[in-house]
Amino acid sequence: MITRFIIPATITGTACAALFFVNPAEQQPPPKKKAEPIVITFPPLPPVPPPKTQEDNAKPTIDVRDLKPPPMLSDTISTDIDRAFVTPFNPTIPAPNLNDGATMTLPTGNYEDAANAGQKLADTFRLVDLDNRPQTLFQASPEYPYTQKNTGNPGEVIVNFTVDERGHVQDVLVVKSSHPDFDAPTVRAVSKWRFEPGRKNGKRVKFRMSVPIAFNLNDV
Repeated sequence: MITRFIIPATITGTACAALFFVNPAEQQPPPKKKAEPIVITFPPLPPVPPPKTQEDNAKPTIDVRDLKPPPMLSDTISTDIDRAFVTPFNPTIPAPNLNDGATMTLPTGNYEDAANAGQKLADTFRLVDLDNRPQTLFQASPEYPYTQKNTGNPGEVIVNFTVDERGHVQDVLVVKSSHPDFDAPTVRAVSKWRFEPGRKNGKRVKFRMSVPIAFNLNDV
C-alpha cells in the first residue's frame, strides 16, 4: 500500500519565499573607497619689504668738488709751428647778410705743422716729411659772423685738418678760437680748400696741418 503525504501549500510557499529572498547584505556591492584629497603645496612667499622712507627716495648727491672739467680741444691737440710754409692769401668780401658795406679781411696764412695732433693716423705725414711743400690751389674766404657785426671785434680761429691724397680737406677741427661765433664760418670755408697732393717718395699721401684765420671788420 502506497502512503501519500500532502504538504500544505503554506509551507511550500514559505520555503519558496525563503529561497527567493536572500540576505540583502550578501547581495550589496562592496562600498566604494572615498577619493583621497589632492594636496598642493606652494613655495613660501618672499617677505614684504618695509615701506620706503623719504631718505630712500632721495636722489644721491654728487659733490661737485670731485668733478673735473672736460678737456679742451686745445689741451688734446698740440701743433708745432712751421714758419717756412707761407702761402699768400687773397681775402674776399662776403656778399650775403652784410648789407651795410662791412668787409672782412684775412692776413697771409701762416700754416702750422700738426705733427702732434692727438689722433694722428699712421699713414698721415707731417709737412716736413713730404718731398715738397704742397701749394694751395683754392682758398675760400670765411664770412664775418653776422652776430659779431655790431661789435666789430676782430677774431682769430686756429683750425687743424687733414689733406687727403687728392688734395681735399677733411676732419676740420677747431683748436683755438677767440669767440665761438667765428668757428662755424671758419670750418665751412676751410672745408672747401684745395691743395696740391702731398707726396712721399713720389707717392701721394695724406698730410695734416693747421692754419690761423683772422677776422677783421673794416669801418666803411
